[in-house]
Amino acid sequence: MKILLVHNDYGAYSGEEKAVDMMALMLENMGLSALQLRTSTSGVRNTVSGRIRVFLNSIYSFSGRRLMRKSLKIINPSVVIINNLYPFISPWSLLECHKAGIPVVMRVHNYRLLCPNGLFYSNGNICECCLTQGYEWPCIIRNCTGELLKSVIYALRNALARYRKLYINNVNKYVCLTDFQKYKLIEGGISEERIEVIANHVCDFPKGNVRIGNYVGVCGRLSEEKGIDLILQAAVLCPDIHFKIAGETYNFYFSNVPANVEFCGFLKGDSLEEFFLEARFMVSGSRCYEGQPMSVIEAALHSKISIIPLHGSFLEILSSSDIQRIAGYRSGDLYSLVNRIRYLWNNPEKCIKLGNSVRNVAEKEYSLSGVSKKWKRVLDEVVNIDHNYCQNT
Repeated sequence: MKILLVHNDYGAYSGEEKAVDMMALMLENMGLSALQLRTSTSGVRNTVSGRIRVFLNSIYSFSGRRLMRKSLKIINPSVVIINNLYPFISPWSLLECHKAGIPVVMRVHNYRLLCPNGLFYSNGNICECCLTQGYEWPCIIRNCTGELLKSVIYALRNALARYRKLYINNVNKYVCLTDFQKYKLIEGGISEERIEVIANHVCDFPKGNVRIGNYVGVCGRLSEEKGIDLILQAAVLCPDIHFKIAGETYNFYFSNVPANVEFCGFLKGDSLEEFFLEARFMVSGSRCYEGQPMSVIEAALHSKISIIPLHGSFLEILSSSDIQRIAGYRSGDLYSLVNRIRYLWNNPEKCIKLGNSVRNVAEKEYSLSGVSKKWKRVLDEVVNIDHNYCQNT
């Protein structure tokens, strides 16, 4: 079986890019042929002409349709697996898959099918206005991206895709990362029988000895919706605890950085592994729902528990462990977060015990073999169904 993986890379390497790369390896490991159609937004928005190009392609991409048509003709895949299509491939390219009679599976990494900015987050708070009201104009009214023109573009492209039913009529299966995502899609009008839940897998299970650790670790994109400012406020209230933050840094966070906070920059490979191993525990300050918080799972693989906000998909991650009871805090609540940090910092042996527990859960729930079996079942199913049938409501 030949699989065509389709993805428009973001401006900087993100969790979605990593997930696509890992899936390509997984498919090859399953004995399938995985070929890719990739475009990239990297550096494009740095020029006026580039921003115009992004705008035009977001609304309708002639080049995206040509790329898809050419790829389908050359590769003749059994299944197309789509990830992010904006801006240079665009959902209009799905019409080419439909014409060619090739089934489409969509991996739902975020909430973009229901929310123009993909986060259910606006102006510092969770926001589901576009979902509950059934249209995208709240994104413009609330200026959800923080840039009015960008909010207009995002709302318009989502509205066009919804009005023309580009996803609903041309996608055979939606694969969500969590049940939380699944129920949001159902709330948005997609029938339950067309949705599967398959988490992203992890390839490597570190073998390093469990260490108590001498700092609180934070790993991920450093942005408002990820709650980096909340973590910095927590560090101010815990001056005796050392915090280390791994991720791409932005200058506006350096004006009032507490003395007990160290920015380590973007880490990967051995440096990232060492970062996890030397932390006593990890913290997520995320204010948005997220798809599948991989930093929590990666920490668990290093036998490290993570303090998490009790909302969205976080409620499902490692749910069979004690992580929610002991390390969960009220989302956005600074004092609830500080309370959890101090409790775990002062109980290092408890951190080790919980770390071993969450590792066992992670190995079971996110193993390559388990995820591969689920994907094989889905791929076999879509290859054998009538591609011309898609939900019309």
